[in-house]
Amino acid sequence: MRRFFQVQDEVGFTASTQDFPIPFTPYMDNFDFSLRFTTAVAAVLTKTGLQTLKPLEIKLGNTAITSLQGDDAVALQNEFLGENPVIGETTAVGSTGKIEGVSIPVWGQPKHGTWSARANFAAQTNVSAPVISMETEILDKVLHEGYLSILTSFFTPASTGAFNQAYDNTIPGDCLGILFFSNSVPTFAADLISAREVQLLLDGTLAWQLEWKNLSRAGSGGTLKNPPVVGTVFAQGFTDFLQNYAFYDTRDDPIPKGKRLTLKIQSDVADAIRIIPVLQVK
Repeated sequence: MRRFFQVQDEVGFTASTQDFPIPFTPYMDNFDFSLRFTTAVAAVLTKTGLQTLKPLEIKLGNTAITSLQGDDAVALQNEFLGENPVIGETTAVGSTGKIEGVSIPVWGQPKHGTWSARANFAAQTNVSAPVISMETEILDKVLHEGYLSILTSFFTPASTGAFNQAYDNTIPGDCLGILFFSNSVPTFAADLISAREVQLLLDGTLAWQLEWKNLSRAGSGGTLKNPPVVGTVFAQGFTDFLQNYAFYDTRDDPIPKGKRLTLKIQSDVADAIRIIPVLQVK
């Protein structure tokens, strides 16, 4: 049976929360949150409302094993789970925006250690009276052995036109996939991409090289790159923020724990890139 544990009932979110303990047995499948806010001066982009959560941390002991800002969490849910939360648009001054049912996979068990969660607040322009609620989804049976570690790595290329090393780590778990954020992506007006081309190396040997336009295909069944939303800010062609994400899916054949994972990226524009490996730690 799937059950829910209320980590934090709906409450004003104008400062970072405490570390909330998460008691459960025997298996925590997902961690869920919802956000609501009003607009102070003008309509607010959905991704801007989501960025009031920057980041959400899921911890084992005192160490964050998952750290995601709100918009990246929605993109991961979209690409990894094939789901989207309920999103209500802001349209004008005083209107209410909402993002309900954002779900982050955890796969946790009590034997892994003491679990807790913390929501870190970051003020955003024109966002007023933000509210947050948080729950976990608990099952009576274990679906997966090994918890998920989903940590964000930030990268800004030093130059354009050449491959720059963006990520280089010996991974502590099996890699089930990598979520990429590219600040610049193709639009109707321009074809400039922060992550124009990506190389992946394992233990120093090139495994593959791929253009963003092919890497950014849908990650899972149900993934929506351009949701059919009628509104002013969330989904107008290429303006939808989910267009800025790509997911390299390795769930059918994970990259093994202990491999040295290196990513090199060629850029048209030297602006923000985020790299978010999904690791199953056993």
